[in-house]
Amino acid sequence: MNKDYTKYTTEKLLEDDFFIESNTSPTLDTINFWKGQIAGGLDEQEYQLAVFFLRSIRVKKEQMSNERQDLLWTRIKDSNKILQMQRNRRFRSFIWMVAASVTVLIIFSISYIYTNVNKTPDVEAIAREMAVTPEADDIQLVLPDKQIPISGQESQIEYDAKGTVVVNSEKIADAFQSSANSSKRSLEFNQLIVPNGKRSTLILEDGTKVWVNAGSRIVYPVAFADKKREIYVNGEVFLEVAPDKNRPFVVKTKEMDVQVLGTSFNVMAYETDESASVVLVTGSVQVDTRDDEDFRLEPNRMFSYHKGECDIKDVNVNDYILWKDGLYTYRSEHLSVILDRLSRYYGKKISYKSDVADLRCSGKLDMQEDLEVVLDGLSQTAPILYKKIGEEYILVKVGK
Repeated sequence: MNKDYTKYTTEKLLEDDFFIESNTSPTLDTINFWKGQIAGGLDEQEYQLAVFFLRSIRVKKEQMSNERQDLLWTRIKDSNKILQMQRNRRFRSFIWMVAASVTVLIIFSISYIYTNVNKTPDVEAIAREMAVTPEADDIQLVLPDKQIPISGQESQIEYDAKGTVVVNSEKIADAFQSSANSSKRSLEFNQLIVPNGKRSTLILEDGTKVWVNAGSRIVYPVAFADKKREIYVNGEVFLEVAPDKNRPFVVKTKEMDVQVLGTSFNVMAYETDESASVVLVTGSVQVDTRDDEDFRLEPNRMFSYHKGECDIKDVNVNDYILWKDGLYTYRSEHLSVILDRLSRYYGKKISYKSDVADLRCSGKLDMQEDLEVVLDGLSQTAPILYKKIGEEYILVKVGK
C-alpha cells in the first residue's frame, strides 16, 4: 500500500475504503502502516477522531437487530452519496448529516469523541478491534511494531517505567524507542496471548504483577495514563495491584469491570464460558456489571455471574488462586468443571458424556504432574476410567 494519507482529514478518511477495512479488521501490517502515516505527517487527532467515529457506528450496529442494521447502513450509504457531491462542506455539516441518520445515540457518541479525542482510548474498545493471532502453540506477545513468539510452557514478561520489556530475562532493546513520550506510549497497546497448556507472569510498568492462566488474552497500554490504569482480560488472571490512590486500577471483561486501588484478587472471565467470577484475597474491589449493578467485595468473598444472575458468598480463597502455583483445589464440584479446567490448563482435548459431567468431586490435584498422572488420581476418587485415543482423552463412568 503506497497511498499517501498525510493530508487527509477525518471526513476524507471516513470516505476511504482502505481506512474503513483496515480499522474494521486490523492486522499487524495495517497497524504499522497507519503508525507510519502519522509519523510521516498525518494529523493524529484527525485519524483518532475518524477511528472513534467508525467504532461508535460499529458499537451501535452490534446492539441492533439484523433489520435495524440493514436500515442503518442503507442510511449511511445514502448520506455518503450526498457527501460525495458536497465534499467542500465543513466537517460539522458532515457530522450532523450522518448523526441524524444513525439516531440520537450517535449524536452523543460524537460529542463524547470531540471531548475525549486526546484522551487514552477505552481499552475494551481497543481489545475488540485489535487483531487476534490465530491459535498457536507458543505464547504470543504482540507489541506496537512486532510480534514475539515465546516458547516453553511458561514465560516471564516484565516492563519498566520507560517501556522497556524483558522476556524470560532477555531484554528487548529499544522496543519503544519510537514512543519515548509517555503520553504517546499511553496510546499504544500490547496484547499477551497465552494458549491452552501454557502460563505466563506479566509485570506491568506500574509494578502490578499478573499471573495469566492458560487460554487467556490480556490487552494493556505500553504506559498507563495519568488518571487511570485499565487492562482488558479474556480468561483467568490473578493480580497483585501496585497501590496508587490517584490512579484506580480497572480490569475490564466482557461482562463486568473490577475496580481497585491496591489489592490482590482473581478474575476468571473467559468469553466462551457462561460464568465469570471475582475472588478477593486482600483489599477491596468494586464490581460493575454490564447490567448496571454494583457490588463491593470484602476479602475471602467471591462474586459470581452466571447468565445475568449475580451472587456473593464466603469462600476459601486458596481454592481459587492456587492454580498460579500449579495446584487445583475443588469442593463438591461438578466433574465437567474440573475436566474442562484440566483441558484448558494442559491444552488437551478431554471428552465425556453427561453421566460423567454430573458427578461431584472434592480434592486437590497437582497440575505440575503429567495429565495422565492427574487423571489417574482423579479416577481414584470418582467412578471413572479414561482412555487416550490419539491426542484425545475419553472418560466414561463405571459402575452404577
